[in-house]
Amino acid sequence: MRSLLHLMTLLTSAALTILPGAVSAQSVETLLDELAAQHHDIRDDIAGLRESIKVLKKLAAPCGAGTVGQRFVVLASGEEVCDNTTGVIWEREPSNAQVNWEGAMSFCKDVLGEKYRLPGVKELISLVDYSRNPLDTPIAPVLPIGHPFGDVLRAGYWSSTPVPGFSDAWFVSFSAGIVDRLNKGASSVFVWCVRGGQG
Repeated sequence: MRSLLHLMTLLTSAALTILPGAVSAQSVETLLDELAAQHHDIRDDIAGLRESIKVLKKLAAPCGAGTVGQRFVVLASGEEVCDNTTGVIWEREPSNAQVNWEGAMSFCKDVLGEKYRLPGVKELISLVDYSRNPLDTPIAPVLPIGHPFGDVLRAGYWSSTPVPGFSDAWFVSFSAGIVDRLNKGASSVFVWCVRGGQG
């Protein structure tokens, strides 16, 4: 019976993580209820399986679906962070490359792959904690307290948002949360790539 339970665990795990929605929560619960009623000796194992399924569902949830009390969630790779308030997935450690805007616009796809892009100015601003006094943290960037990011500099990062009518684009500085504009071709600042979200 324990081998059957082990097989069920593997099948449920695969269905929930590879094919979200393929197995309904109700059908799994019904099957577990039937097993518990027929096999009293494995009730504790079934209770453990129910808990495992809850964890798998959270792991399979798309970024932005929300994690109770937790804005930022480090993804399984350890290299990306989901922001549950915006649905944007950020590099956990942005590149230290400084390029002009044209270079920045292609940098994310060229270095990380087709799914990646430069964030919009509103997405960058969403990371700034304006309640923090930059004078209180002269070394650390003005990101929310407890954030999981690493190697974010107190410097400017390009956005994908151009300034209408000018040859400039917006950038956000994480030294004080300043939003300003620079010439697309003549200026070089840092790049922080994202995927998902609205752009």
